[in-house]
Amino acid sequence: PRWVALVTHTYALARTHTSMLLLRAAASSQRVQLCLARHLALASRGWATSTRRPQRTSSRHACTSSPQYEQGARVGKSREYFYFVSHEGFLFLHDSKMKNFVSALKDTEFLDFFFKRLRPNKTGRWLEHFPFVSPCGRERNFVASDDPHTPIVFHKMTAGKEQALVYGGTLQVPFRPDKLLMLDNGRVYHPFEDNTGSQRFALGLVASKLAVKLGAQLEFGNDDTWFHWQGQRHKVDTRAKLDTD
Repeated sequence: PRWVALVTHTYALARTHTSMLLLRAAASSQRVQLCLARHLALASRGWATSTRRPQRTSSRHACTSSPQYEQGARVGKSREYFYFVSHEGFLFLHDSKMKNFVSALKDTEFLDFFFKRLRPNKTGRWLEHFPFVSPCGRERNFVASDDPHTPIVFHKMTAGKEQALVYGGTLQVPFRPDKLLMLDNGRVYHPFEDNTGSQRFALGLVASKLAVKLGAQLEFGNDDTWFHWQGQRHKVDTRAKLDTD
């Protein structure tokens, strides 16, 4: 019966979850933690689909508007995985049917590990649909982004006098109110700087919810837009354009 299968799967998932937590506590390698977090997400997705009516499915993700790929497929000595970053900064497995807060990957260690290694895709594979990649040893994690300019999304601001913008899990860049800009797509961006010195991306997107909060400090004039912050008035660049090629 269906309920027996559901109970069996739930028990197996609980055992898997417990084992992964124990392994993660003992793991000295961040790469191991990354793999464990991903496999736990895949197991959780399997639990969600087990509560639905059985359907004929394939391990390949294919539709007319998306690339055809297989999560975890081996290419030479590498394995390939595929992800998606939303305009709110959530990270999902690309083939997740429901992309919301519940299905997003939330482990902060995993997110920090993933976003630290995120960079433009120069592998020669999947460039049309996945312009970014986060390498992990022999694994290549290809990434598509809701925003065409950048996969970096600042989803939170820290408190205190020296404020910073947060992306990934807990990664931060100093907030520079004089460097805010609005592209012709109407979105708000902030320069992206990290401590690697690699200049992986020029900009990070300010997530919609955070942009709304900052928007309360905007002053719109006839020709210019100003941002008020901590008693100072900064001009916002509203004429910036980026080449999407």
